[in-house]
Amino acid sequence: MDIFEFMKHGNLSSIGMQYEICPECSAVAYDLYAPIAGIECRSCGKPIHSHRWFFQDLLLLDLIREAYNSIPESGDANQAYPHDAERTHAAAVIVLFCTLKELLLLRFMYSLMNAKELADPIQERLVADNNTHEKRRRKLFPSLVGVSWDDALLAVETEEPAEFSSLDKFLEEITNVRNEFVHKGIFAHLDVLNAKQCVLFLVPLLELYVRLNNRYVHPIRLDAIRKKNLS
Repeated sequence: MDIFEFMKHGNLSSIGMQYEICPECSAVAYDLYAPIAGIECRSCGKPIHSHRWFFQDLLLLDLIREAYNSIPESGDANQAYPHDAERTHAAAVIVLFCTLKELLLLRFMYSLMNAKELADPIQERLVADNNTHEKRRRKLFPSLVGVSWDDALLAVETEEPAEFSSLDKFLEEITNVRNEFVHKGIFAHLDVLNAKQCVLFLVPLLELYVRLNNRYVHPIRLDAIRKKNLS
């Protein structure tokens, strides 16, 4: 899919809405639903009576689309000094994209902690003690999942070699760009090229969290269902 061509006519939220989650076992797929009510989840066999989207941040997707589509078409992504209008909308894409990647990680953490049945005060303390995205990725994530962030990316790798490692490298780079702007007022790299990369990595970012959920959250939920059925 050419995502730039798609964004000319469709909202990015419609891509996020393709992912639905089973309310019982937390399995995420494209086709958990059907035109008739009561279809059974292919994983746990429980009936699914209504749609439930996996991604809760659909507005951010549409805001990214709106910001990117507002970049003047006459701009040159490779020019050394972007015009103000280009930089303004490119900056919006970059900041929104970084906000999305941080929210996705935080929501994954809460989903995993809920699956593990950690008490709310414990959850809040863990999140507060790891109060930056980097701490949550490098410290809290492995403490909850049991493997490092890098090993988890390898475990959920797609058919395309190194897709998620390439994504992760870009996430670090674009976070530095955002932080330079937000914390130091440096805006040299708030350009169309980086905004374009944010859009290109958007679907892989969504797919990463689908795969992390299905590998680390879903099995815990499914095991709990099986144990309940046996009791």
